[in-house]
Amino acid sequence: MKKNGLSDSHINNTLKTNMLFSNNIISLNVNLTKAPSEIIHYIIIHELCHFKITGHSYNFWNLIRSYVPDYPKLIEWLNINGKNLLS
Repeated sequence: MKKNGLSDSHINNTLKTNMLFSNNIISLNVNLTKAPSEIIHYIIIHELCHFKITGHSYNFWNLIRSYVPDYPKLIEWLNINGKNLLS
């Protein structure tokens, strides 16, 4: 767990093929289209923030918070419902 109480792997555990490549291309799992729009928005913001900060440091989460202030509730949704997106 991080200082903010969030697991580093919350995204990796739900939509395993979302990734940022070294050539600045974001690849998103097609199953993401099953998620509510605010979840899609959060995941895209999450991946875009990795262009600025790699890893999931305190500074990374502060950057996320600046774009998606309610991100903890979206992470909670992903922890509960993310596995259903893959089926």
